[in-house]
Amino acid sequence: MPLRLYGQELNHVTYAIAKMNMIIHDMDGEIAIGYSLKNPKFLDDSALKHFEIAVANPMWNQPGYGSEFYDNDDPVFVDTNGNSREKMHFVNTGEVSIIKDIVEGYESMGINNIIVTTPYKQQERMLQLNLQRALRIGTIDKFQGQEDEVTIISMVRSNNNFDYQQSLGFVNIPRSCVAFSRSKRKTIIVGDRDTLIKSRFLSRSINTITGKDGFLIWRDSCS
Repeated sequence: MPLRLYGQELNHVTYAIAKMNMIIHDMDGEIAIGYSLKNPKFLDDSALKHFEIAVANPMWNQPGYGSEFYDNDDPVFVDTNGNSREKMHFVNTGEVSIIKDIVEGYESMGINNIIVTTPYKQQERMLQLNLQRALRIGTIDKFQGQEDEVTIISMVRSNNNFDYQQSLGFVNIPRSCVAFSRSKRKTIIVGDRDTLIKSRFLSRSINTITGKDGFLIWRDSCS
């Protein structure tokens, strides 16, 4: 079966370049324009279309980042282990406390190039109230296309709902992909494993991180 390429691009100039390259190289495929988080173009009915291979925001062609830079860049999943439940309006104060501890640890080592992000606006405000204002703190949508040395993600959702949509809601695959690719060096995901694995994508992601010894159960600061 011949290779068929699909892509979606927010920037009009990059979109035009991609279309030109497909014509020049006589490639079979489709390039769409638009914001992939809010308006994904490739769907099967109402669900996201599945592909055999997906590539997004490759960082390996950046100058100054040789292979030695990534020797210790494995992502880490910090499991709140059900000790920090989401509250009204999708706020999780326990995750805020954990992230505050992590940020202070990095700052003690002189590392300040940190993005702290979350799917929810209310959690963004809570993080801003409790962390240094000098930090880059915002929703996942806000940091679309941006990067920093370290990214810390507050996933927020922690509940006993059995229904997938009620349990995870706004924490969908496109937003998770964007969040997980904001870091140049280290990605730290803070969340409740038992809630997040209701998503097949997040379950596979957490299992991959666990397989690389990047799994930690946080036993302090959850409140």
